[in-house]
Amino acid sequence: MKLWIVFLGLSVLIGVAGSGYAQAEVPANGHEHADHQHGQHAAKPDAYVNAEIRKIDLENRKITLRHEAIPQFGMEPMTMAFRVADPAMLEGWKVGDKLSFRLERVDGVLLVTALQKREE
Repeated sequence: MKLWIVFLGLSVLIGVAGSGYAQAEVPANGHEHADHQHGQHAAKPDAYVNAEIRKIDLENRKITLRHEAIPQFGMEPMTMAFRVADPAMLEGWKVGDKLSFRLERVDGVLLVTALQKREE
């Protein structure tokens, strides 16, 4: 009987101690792939990604881009909406424009911090 109680106590202890390791990190934006689930990655300030504009939402300071892979954030090529650091960055662009953009993590949020025209 005592052996059973010791075994039960150890099982509970191991379960409680191990539960912290079984929980995956989910970034604030809800996109699990954005962080590789291993903490935050920071993009190099000079790391630009090629993309095409799919939608511009001036009111919500967002731009939807069909972009190539962004390895700094563990992202595969996809279409995704991003917030922009400054809404003035969206002026002069239209759907279908091809560009390069810089993505950075600012206070836990992925922000587009630069847009530049891409020459074909």
